[in-house]
Amino acid sequence: MSKKTLTIATLLLIMFGCSGQKGNPAQSDEDVFEEVTDTLTYPDDAITVDREQVNVCVSDDERLRIYCWDTGEGGTIRDIAIVYQFRTDDGEKRLIRKGREEGSFNPWILRIYTITKSNGSTYYIVRSIFYASRNDAMESLDAYAIKGDSLVEVAVLDGGPDVDFRSMPSVNYSVNDCGSTTGGEGFSWIYEYDEQKIDFYVPIVADVDLTQPPFLIDRYILYHFDGKSFINMGEVPHRDLHPSLHQYYRLRCLFRTNDYTVRIDQMADSTLRYASWKAGCPMSDKPELVIMGGRFTPDEEGITGGTYTFLNEGVEYTVGRIETPHEPDDYDSYQEYLIVKRGNTILLKQERL
Repeated sequence: MSKKTLTIATLLLIMFGCSGQKGNPAQSDEDVFEEVTDTLTYPDDAITVDREQVNVCVSDDERLRIYCWDTGEGGTIRDIAIVYQFRTDDGEKRLIRKGREEGSFNPWILRIYTITKSNGSTYYIVRSIFYASRNDAMESLDAYAIKGDSLVEVAVLDGGPDVDFRSMPSVNYSVNDCGSTTGGEGFSWIYEYDEQKIDFYVPIVADVDLTQPPFLIDRYILYHFDGKSFINMGEVPHRDLHPSLHQYYRLRCLFRTNDYTVRIDQMADSTLRYASWKAGCPMSDKPELVIMGGRFTPDEEGITGGTYTFLNEGVEYTVGRIETPHEPDDYDSYQEYLIVKRGNTILLKQERL
């Protein structure tokens, strides 16, 4: 199976089915307007692109809609138009277009989380993303409430009597690292939300090379909603990982084949751990096999990160082996394998899905 380098659009299709950018734009008076509308449907003649290119996020109670689209303007960082529509407490429909000032950029809106407080009022947590480059992404959660005839930003964290946190921490991360480490699955773990418990899992990142964006380590700060605000519950591992695997520093590789799921973690002392499950079994199950003390061999050609090798009772497990050499005329294409062998006898050889 041939793997292609993930483009920004492809990555966001994996994540949420849309693409975009994130920033903290200031509003310009001449670009921001508010008006009463008959319905919560933004008029087609006010949108400068094909309707299919407009992403629409709707709150669960259908009181808030956010439209965003790429205007086709801008340079490396695209110019994103954003329109908020909401129903006031009196039932009117109001519309706000969010402009930007020179040098600042609007985000691309990914989702609206609708959260009801114990007093019956509602928070709207808006998730958005911004790209500083193809490999440098920033995601954030911003909280809003509809008060009277206005849509206002609100504080949702319990920061103590002297601290007013308006939103949960933003997450700056390497797109390439997340894509290659998790095979694209890791994008769905950013701000993972447990709707039943009303928990957000905010990713922890680490820096190795300060010239590159930070990388996600697959550990999180858990924020739990107590009916009034979100409380920092401390650091937790991946939410769907078996308790026997909770102790690790960072995820190094998640590798799926037709028959197996393999997870490789780096421990606090820099040693490596191999854990595997039969395909279809969740990582919350006890792993079928755990091996400690593997080694990592960097990929000299730079096609992938490299290969991992583990030994267990005379059997060698190699993860990420590139069998097909890099072709100069097809530089986006490569194949990765899980290979299990005893001596020179190959017991298993399967491609990465």
